Amino acid sequence: ELPTIYDVLINDLPIQDAVINVAPGLDLIPANLGLCTIEIPLNQKPRREYRLPEAIAKIAGQYDLIVADTNPAASILNSSMLVAADLVNVVCATNPLSFHGMSLVMATIEEMEKEFSKQLEVRIIPNMYDNREVISQEVLGELKSQFGDHCTQAVISRSADLNEATKRRTTVWEVNSRGTGAQDIGSLTNELLFS
Repeated sequence: ELPTIYDVLINDLPIQDAVINVAPGLDLIPANLGLCTIEIPLNQKPRREYRLPEAIAKIAGQYDLIVADTNPAASILNSSMLVAADLVNVVCATNPLSFHGMSLVMATIEEMEKEFSKQLEVRIIPNMYDNREVISQEVLGELKSQFGDHCTQAVISRSADLNEATKRRTTVWEVNSRGTGAQDIGSLTNELLFS
């Protein structure tokens, strides 16, 4: 029943009316399954790729960092997010299919940069790494070889703690603050924010 980002983009709700505070120093703009149906109405809006960046610009001065989580699909909504973003983090599982998809992702980002005369910083985050699997080691090596300038040093290992955190709808630190998952996410956070 709360206003969502759908209402901001389609129903012209002022973005500040969709912001809710969820913890000290942490605000959220909710989304729900309504985003699955946003493509057609968003496609009919004027300046569709600019609606999200223009809305975010109205509140950006109130925040040190704005993070958006999107699905991994080529869509108008994701194009809008790329127009709004300065940094794009692409999570890539260390398996062959995800690795082969990275070339397509990078090509899509390059096309968007040309179309909107924009330069983005792109970071590739190796994910679901298992040092016991040769294929995982090989894919990580290929990622670093082919996309070395973009790859994070931090690697997210496959971890039951991450799955448990998702299941419980909590943080990995609440599940096991000393586990591999928490350490990996902590290393990634430090790298993304401070280097």
